[in-house]
Amino acid sequence: MVGPILNETMESTVAIYTSDHGFGHAVRACFLAEALIARGAFCHIVCDRPPWLFDRLPTGTFALHPRQVDTGLVQSDWLTIDVAETLARHRRRTADPEALIDREVAFLREVGSDLVVAETAPIALEIAYRAGLPSGLATNFDWHWLYRELARAESALAPLADQAHAWYQRAIRVLRLPLDVGIEETFASFTDIPLLIGQPTRDPAAVRRALNLPLDAKTLMWNFGGHQGDTPDFDAILDALPDWHLLAYAEHPTANPRYHQIPLAFNTTDLFSILDALIGKPGYCTCAEAYAFQVPFLFFSRAGYPEDDALATHCQRAMNAAPLTSANLQDGTWLDTFHAVISKPPQSKPRADGADQAASIFTDMLS
Repeated sequence: MVGPILNETMESTVAIYTSDHGFGHAVRACFLAEALIARGAFCHIVCDRPPWLFDRLPTGTFALHPRQVDTGLVQSDWLTIDVAETLARHRRRTADPEALIDREVAFLREVGSDLVVAETAPIALEIAYRAGLPSGLATNFDWHWLYRELARAESALAPLADQAHAWYQRAIRVLRLPLDVGIEETFASFTDIPLLIGQPTRDPAAVRRALNLPLDAKTLMWNFGGHQGDTPDFDAILDALPDWHLLAYAEHPTANPRYHQIPLAFNTTDLFSILDALIGKPGYCTCAEAYAFQVPFLFFSRAGYPEDDALATHCQRAMNAAPLTSANLQDGTWLDTFHAVISKPPQSKPRADGADQAASIFTDMLS
């Protein structure tokens, strides 16, 4: 276990289980935990993502348990889905699902959990049911829908879709987030809530100082979440944009003072609050924060990934966004798209208090 011992002054205990897929599920679990903690909950987070993703949570209010119960979907790099490894990992992780469920039921009883939240692991809802606990999830998509879509070409995923659907029916409350897709195919009833993102902890000037950025600098971020992949020639991007500063998590040996490596634990919402443009993949957390701050967004979609199609449609409707391909980056045509997108007037910012609304609904379930 990573984290502090249970603080007995907390009013309730919530267990949050994440899916193993990049960083997005863990980041959203962190935002939700932050809101639950503000309402008096102690959170046990079952997740094997890096502990620094949860650095924003107050000391003494949570414990991180570094294991996974749900494979989700495996990617070999930031744009490539690996169906074979997804199936292999499912076989390894849930070779004996009854033993896994029994282990987690015992864990919930040991920590005195009052509620289980899935993000967005379907087996967590079955675990809660077996433990006699209420459960819920807040999501824009679910694995049943996604596996079912992928099974059109990869029939071996159909049994995973069937199993996910059965486990999802155990949920007591389902909260549907904006930028959604497929929820109505899995759940008979759900409640719509606003965007679930974090809240800034510093004003923009303080964020820029922390990143060693001039206060008036135009800022572009390159962001592909928690997946591996080759980075482009950042110096070439900076040469094409002489008035811009480029931010990325990747290490990039360069003497160019306009390149800034982002510290891994840097508050993502603080970061998005000072961006003038973004290049990345359309993962939910990236899209949600770009939408919340109306950051112009150029994206590379993952081939054969149904959620990306839906997120791309949402982004191009609700904000200034446009697709790119690797060929655009290589032949320089991305630059025309970039200037076309950033030159458009921003659209209206949406409500972004979904974490607080979700926390309110979930804690009300304990009354």
